This record gives sequence, structure tokens and C-alpha cells, in this order.
Amino acid sequence: MKLKVAICEDNPGYAGKIREIAEHTLFSKVEYEFVQYENGTDLIQDVENGNFHSNLILLDIHMESMNGLETVEWIRKYKVDVDVIFVTVAQEYVYQCYIYKAFAYILKSDMEYQLKDALNRYVDELMESSDYLNVDIRGSKYRIPINDVLYFESNGRKLIAHLLDENIEF
Repeated sequence: MKLKVAICEDNPGYAGKIREIAEHTLFSKVEYEFVQYENGTDLIQDVENGNFHSNLILLDIHMESMNGLETVEWIRKYKVDVDVIFVTVAQEYVYQCYIYKAFAYILKSDMEYQLKDALNRYVDELMESSDYLNVDIRGSKYRIPINDVLYFESNGRKLIAHLLDENIEF
């Protein structure tokens, strides 16, 4: 399984720190890939253009042009299948984020511990999910998310799972 994480943060220093904590946390647990956005407008533009394939967004609230709450409101309105962890300095929006079904609400002041904990819980929940096909590929175990499979193809003794953005042969 490859976890695709979008970081939506307008401050390059915080974006770098969030990525560093996430990489350190995810390194031994799962394959991962990051994409970064400086604001919600760019993220939504990728969704509309079919270029958004993330499983998880690490989302700031205070951003120019379109803030994190407006971004997640749009995401939920258009039923984009993605989980959200808010990473912010703002304590006052914690209850409002329940409306948007956020996985976690992290304060930047305690980001090192809280983000690591939230990401560990997130990956553990993903791994426990029964919505995966477990396969062996050249001696390594892989988990293919069933929701990402477009179709399966048989080619002799091999199967090919055609996913949204890749093909997996086993």
C-alpha cells in the first residue's frame, strides 16, 4: 500500500516541518508519497482537473485566498474521497471541524507529538481495514485498496490490478 499525502500549508517553514515529521513517522510503516500545496485553491484545481490522488490531506486553516475550512467544505460538498488532519495554530475551530469529519485536529505548538500520534493511528486504522486485497509480489507483501481498483486483468498466470493511477502485477 502506498499512502499518498497532500500537505496544504502556505508557510514553507511549517510545510517542511510537517513533511519531516510525517516522513519520520511513516518511513517504517508504509510506502508514502507527498504532494504540496500552498493554498486550498490550488488543491481544488487539481481535484477539478483529475490530478488529485491523495488519501490524506494535512491541512492548515489560516491560508490566503481559500482557507482550510473553506477547502474542506468544498471537498465534502463534492464528495472527494480523502481524509483530513488539520494542522493549525488556531484552537477555536476544533469543534467546527467535526462537521467536516476530520480524522484529527493538531495544534502546531505541539505538532511533533500530536502529528506523529495521529499519523500512527491513521495508518493503523488503514491497515486494519478489510477493504484491501493482500498480495505477495516477489516475496513482499502488498495491500491493494479495493476502492482504487478499476478492474482486474488476467494474463496467463499473472493478474494485473488496474488502479486509478498505477497497475500492479502479481
